[in-house]
Amino acid sequence: MAYTDDTRPEDLTAWTDSAAADFVLGVDDPTGTPLLKVSTVASMVGYVVTTAGDILYATAARTLARLAKGTAGQVLTMNGGATAPEWATASGGGQARKSLPVTAAHLSDDSAGSAAAQIQKKTSSDATDPQLFWVEALFDADTDEHIYYQFLMPDNYASAPIVDVYYKCTSATEGTAAFGAQIAAVTDADEADMDANKLDAANVGTATVPGTAGYMDVISITMTNADSVSANDFVILCVFRDISGDSVAADIEVPLVVLRYTST
Repeated sequence: MAYTDDTRPEDLTAWTDSAAADFVLGVDDPTGTPLLKVSTVASMVGYVVTTAGDILYATAARTLARLAKGTAGQVLTMNGGATAPEWATASGGGQARKSLPVTAAHLSDDSAGSAAAQIQKKTSSDATDPQLFWVEALFDADTDEHIYYQFLMPDNYASAPIVDVYYKCTSATEGTAAFGAQIAAVTDADEADMDANKLDAANVGTATVPGTAGYMDVISITMTNADSVSANDFVILCVFRDISGDSVAADIEVPLVVLRYTST
């Protein structure tokens, strides 16, 4: 129908088949110097949809705004519309964990300088059936004792390895517990004799023990020396009690070791 001054919106025919060249009537700069103008449907759609990689978003004031496309390696960060979204440099896929239970550990030959911890089955003092059992490594108070793990570094490994030693004291309620960790990593096609390999320099972490014997705590060891380990490397990880930095006058039990790292 033709439009007149008396035409009401409900009198108009619904426009369900608009074409790109059709015109839309609107007001330009309504809060400034308003002018009645027409625009093609194609032009209006070009504003509403994204173009050239731009992102259209709603501001806190419920108005439309655009954000230009980012560059390679960036990720989009947002704050629920309270502030404008922005591009930031990606920092990896977050943090991943690899659990290393004591049941997967093996021991050294117990020679001088390579003393072995004792791997034991522990029984809960609570006799409720079924009774609770677990496996843990027992480290003496006066000797650097060791346990070893061997595994393939996960394929999502990127950097920044950290070894978390979950420990508890048999009787001590004070003092500083100290554990160390060392890594040897072998990459496929390395031009090196694995049979002559050695562990990288030791990294050490410490913690004040809980005030109650038997309470669990964690010592985190930042692996600054990690033998240039990379994803899919064959890895040998040695974990030991570092008596030189340890002042706990009792045995320490370790039921679990966890490897943390930044993932891709």
